Amino acid sequence: MQKYKKFVDKLILVASIIFFAVSMLPIIYCSFFDYATGDDLQSGAFVKRAIVEKGGIGEPVKAFLEWMRFDYTGWDGNWATSILWGIEPSIWGEKVYIVTVYLALISIMGGTLYCARYFLKKYLQCSGYYISIIWIAVSFFMIQYMPKPRVIFWYTGMVQYFIPFGLFLTLMVLLDRYLSDGNRSIFFFILWFTLHISGAGYLTTVLTFEVYVLLIVYNLIKNPNKKRVVMLLIPFVLLIIGFTICAISPGIAKRSGNGLGFSVGRVTETLTGCFKRALSDISAYFNNRILFSCVPLCAIFTWYNIDSDKSRIKFRYPLLAVLFLFCIYASTYAPEIYANDDVSGGVPDTYWMTFVIIYFIAIIYLTGYIKKLAKKRGILYKNVGSYIRGMLLITGGILVLTGIKPAVKDSLGYLCYDFISSGRLKDFDRQMKQRFEILYDDSVEDAVLPYMNDEQGPFMHMAVVKDPNAYTCTVTASFYGKNSVRAIPREEWNEMYGNTPGEQK
Repeated sequence: MQKYKKFVDKLILVASIIFFAVSMLPIIYCSFFDYATGDDLQSGAFVKRAIVEKGGIGEPVKAFLEWMRFDYTGWDGNWATSILWGIEPSIWGEKVYIVTVYLALISIMGGTLYCARYFLKKYLQCSGYYISIIWIAVSFFMIQYMPKPRVIFWYTGMVQYFIPFGLFLTLMVLLDRYLSDGNRSIFFFILWFTLHISGAGYLTTVLTFEVYVLLIVYNLIKNPNKKRVVMLLIPFVLLIIGFTICAISPGIAKRSGNGLGFSVGRVTETLTGCFKRALSDISAYFNNRILFSCVPLCAIFTWYNIDSDKSRIKFRYPLLAVLFLFCIYASTYAPEIYANDDVSGGVPDTYWMTFVIIYFIAIIYLTGYIKKLAKKRGILYKNVGSYIRGMLLITGGILVLTGIKPAVKDSLGYLCYDFISSGRLKDFDRQMKQRFEILYDDSVEDAVLPYMNDEQGPFMHMAVVKDPNAYTCTVTASFYGKNSVRAIPREEWNEMYGNTPGEQK
């Protein structure tokens, strides 16, 4: 029986890897044609122009500090994010920007793997096969069905949301490891990651704050080594300080009108608003019917891969556990609702990724509870197990088949595949190269670009428009060192310049 189970697990793992790899191929292919745009150019312009015009080391450093001041006072208080924004990849070359996609995938998948491998093995005694398959499933849903998938290809959004999210997942492991063995090097990384999160994104700051509070309170009661628990107050205070620096920034005050402020009424509205938004978004998520298939498929796989007797999780309070997980998910909406400000695409993506992880945790916990209950009541016979396995697999198969067509078309992989196969990616790359010919021509001081079409597929592309004073025009001019940049209809541009962009004066 054990050999058979191991063979089946290995077969499922190989099939999962192949399926996931195939779904990722179009995304990887599109990554080679990804270019900076809009906000990327604004953040990178300071250092870019210092390198081009001044050279040396001192001037780029001064330019970088000037960018930090500009962003903190003019737009965003997220100082840790601004550090990474200021060294935007295309500073070093247009094609260097492709690292954006890989940094996004490493943050999402790497953080998830590290977290799953540690907690599932330590607390549920799961096998490597089980952990790998769960990780692939979670990664697949997080990546393929993001509400705003363009953020994967957009450095500004990726740095603001995906890197902090990956650091948060990693931080949870480090905190647990530190409480277990007290390693000083681990504590150093806890300080580093906490400080970065505090100045990077409000959603992950909320999650990190909650984790610290829960760990400190719980371990002060249960943990015999109080010194380690008290030591966590240091990064906890750093988290609050870093967040405060963001919250009081002049940039945030400008964006929110009169600052964040505080009132009991505002807090109450935020709390009720969090639960309403969480319920609303979860309902919308399940329009994707393939999400339902996770329940039977993950449940049956969990059933045969965890032993509720050996597990360090006792599976005692299923309803309380689900309610707790829901509250954690709902809390991520607090910054948006409290600030009452417009949010960028990465915010819905962070909501979604948090939901996917919590969704799988809930399925695993409920499965463990049901299995423990079945054992306790003496109804867990081999024939019953085979019957349950068959029924769940059939149920999962039906759900997958009924939901597979719309689910495929809604995926990021299909969006990229359609963009490639239709020829639009090739046309996009051709237009971008034509644009670079003009922008990198030193003889052109007031650049006139042909309009690019709106078929940008999965890419974030902030269009250059006719008005040279528009945001995208001014940041493009600043990045490439032009007096001005504007765009005109392609037909008009062809009549004026033809295929000789260098003739612009």
